[in-house]
Amino acid sequence: MPAALRLAPPLRRLAALGLFLALAIPLAASADPPSRAARLSYAAADASFAPAGSDRWVLARINRPLWIGDRVWSANGFVELQIGGASLRLAPRTLLTVLDFDDRLAQFEVTQGSVALHVRAIDTATQAIELDTPSLAFVARTEGDYRVDVDVDRTAVGVRRGWAEVWGAGRAFRLDRREQFVFYDAGLTDYEVYAMPAADAFERWARERARREDRAHSARYVAPGLVGYVDLDDHGEWRTEAGLGNVWYPRVGGQWAPYRYGHWSWIDPWGWTWIDDAAWGFAPFHYGRWTQLRGRWGWVPGPRDVRPVYAPALVAWVDGGRLPLPGASAGAHGVAWFPLGPGEIWRPAYDVSLDYFARVNVSNTFVERTTVITVYDDVRRGGPLRGDYRYRGAPAAVTVVPVQSFVESLPVQRHRVRVDARAIASVPVAAAPAARPVLQSFVGPAPQARARPPAEATRRTVVAREAPPRAVPALEKRVELVRERGRPLDRETLERPRAAAPAARAPAEAGSRAAAGELRDHVRVVGAQGAAPADLPAAPPAGIARTPRGPVVDVPGAAAQPGDAAARARAERDRSAAPSRPAAGREGGPPRADGDAPAVARDRAGDARAPAPERTREPSRPEAPREARPPVPPGQGAAERTMRPGPAPEPSQPQRTREPSRPEAPREARPPAPPGQGAAERTMRPGPAPEPPQRARPPGPPGEPAPQAPGRPPAAEPDDPRAKAPPQARPERPAQAAAERAREPDAPHPSSRAGASQEAEPSGGQGRSGKERDRDDDGKPRGKPER
Repeated sequence: MPAALRLAPPLRRLAALGLFLALAIPLAASADPPSRAARLSYAAADASFAPAGSDRWVLARINRPLWIGDRVWSANGFVELQIGGASLRLAPRTLLTVLDFDDRLAQFEVTQGSVALHVRAIDTATQAIELDTPSLAFVARTEGDYRVDVDVDRTAVGVRRGWAEVWGAGRAFRLDRREQFVFYDAGLTDYEVYAMPAADAFERWARERARREDRAHSARYVAPGLVGYVDLDDHGEWRTEAGLGNVWYPRVGGQWAPYRYGHWSWIDPWGWTWIDDAAWGFAPFHYGRWTQLRGRWGWVPGPRDVRPVYAPALVAWVDGGRLPLPGASAGAHGVAWFPLGPGEIWRPAYDVSLDYFARVNVSNTFVERTTVITVYDDVRRGGPLRGDYRYRGAPAAVTVVPVQSFVESLPVQRHRVRVDARAIASVPVAAAPAARPVLQSFVGPAPQARARPPAEATRRTVVAREAPPRAVPALEKRVELVRERGRPLDRETLERPRAAAPAARAPAEAGSRAAAGELRDHVRVVGAQGAAPADLPAAPPAGIARTPRGPVVDVPGAAAQPGDAAARARAERDRSAAPSRPAAGREGGPPRADGDAPAVARDRAGDARAPAPERTREPSRPEAPREARPPVPPGQGAAERTMRPGPAPEPSQPQRTREPSRPEAPREARPPAPPGQGAAERTMRPGPAPEPPQRARPPGPPGEPAPQAPGRPPAAEPDDPRAKAPPQARPERPAQAAAERAREPDAPHPSSRAGASQEAEPSGGQGRSGKERDRDDDGKPRGKPER
């Protein structure tokens, strides 16, 4: 025996501590599970969840920890994840996947929808929260409030408070301005900058939840970063008890006991994990200890000055291999457990380093480190668990269920079996139950979900700053590996290269790569290219070929899905039939309430009131004349560019054809259009209007203002011969609009505000008569098919 171990017991323990720290700490990052967890803390009724390596979607259940490969689909409601010092909230129709999660990095993939991130506390030197999208990797570095909106071909990033980074192919930028940034390519060369839009219904809900976290009364009794403390305020009360300090008492019935109203699930990398049914049932079951005073259960948190360490369940197990069930057939056994009391040591069910073993105990109860080292020494030598467990012989504290009910994640309270206390006292205490997980242990008891994300959203490639693990084995393979190993999978296992079997790759080729557990094959890693974050220029580099694009808005109709051509065509017809309807929000986002501004409700040049592109209305829906509106003064738009003096150029004439096979008449041969006609003939011409020319493009609806080039103000209407009042010219816009139009094609901008089509004609025009409104702009009766 080494001389250090022949010393007196106190010195021997100190020497053992140094030896174990030297051997175990370098391996802690890969062998030990994370000391924090991502909790599913809020989920709408139809939100769904799919475990890693599976395409089996079930209803999302609160209090479930998420790990690498797990996916959440918010469907038609809101979803919230708590990370410890931060909360991630999902708008409706948002798909989120956990790419990587440990003590240093929380990395999520967002391929569709909107996410609001509230960072309350973060270690700016060692921690980061990363959101990977098809256009960029967003990294939050400091406390603040952020929003990320993901569409098919763009990502909008908004910074309300704090600063963050965006990473692309070979470029990285710092975002610290209170603005919204819209990126259209993975190289971060094509982007726009807007003023922050008004908060919509989703963001208002997210703000209220964030205020609830920041103002929680229970924060003064627990350590910072402890997940789930915010839910304690509404479901219990705090009291100070002699010898224990602050104790929280839940409002429950007299027969209630900890770890009895919920179910067990196998969750990597922790193994058997307790998932409670109560809304407040996370913090008291994964941190601290339970005590029973005056016939009432109370929860005792750990020290406030020690960083909390998450545990899957702070219980001790009664060896189920030798616990017979009364009245059951021969050979039928049960699994039993009871909560740990203050000062009692929790032993993980698998090998961990001394560093983790000490932190998970010292941070959750008041206990001497020397006691922890002694117990760890016994564990390493394979000795039995020692200690006087105060609740082992209390029938009201011990819970027993059949092994089959346990491994199938069935509700404990419904399948609980009463066992005599003497039978429990005759069985030794163990660190883990004598039960191996089955397929249902990974999925849980939730029923199958009807809401599933669109297949297109599950196949998109994303940009990432750091590479996630290689892959998560398919669910069936995970069950096989865990049963063989007898311990949960860790991140090191996910990094090992494996040859994918053809059967495992078939689901990914059919529609969902996640069914095979693939992670890294669809991620474009850009952080290793050596780019350092720089300040984002106010405008993209000169010479960028920019194509007008629309904002990140909802498509009318709940059935519209990205990648669904038929749904997009129907949504386009809906918008054409009712252009005065305001945008409902971002695609994949929630419906907007009255007065909400869309995420990017501006054109490419920043004019917040540019008219919408011309669209053909249904013949059966005539439009009533609109009231005249005064022109918008310069600088009033939300994203108005810097005003510079100079005359506004002549309006361009965008060329649009209804059918590719229909040739367009030469522009120079076209006579001036009559008053009120659509398209872009807006120049003022005196005298009566000639006969309408042959149609070369679809006309606009009666009284509809013609589309303008992006960033261009509506030009003045032609003089109406029927009107007595002279026309009023619109105010000139700055010369910067001319430079902006010089870089853009003459096509009308599709991203104009939906309600901007209601811009009225100048007071000089009186509109068209009712008889004229029954005919289109070529004089043909409406509603008749065109030959």
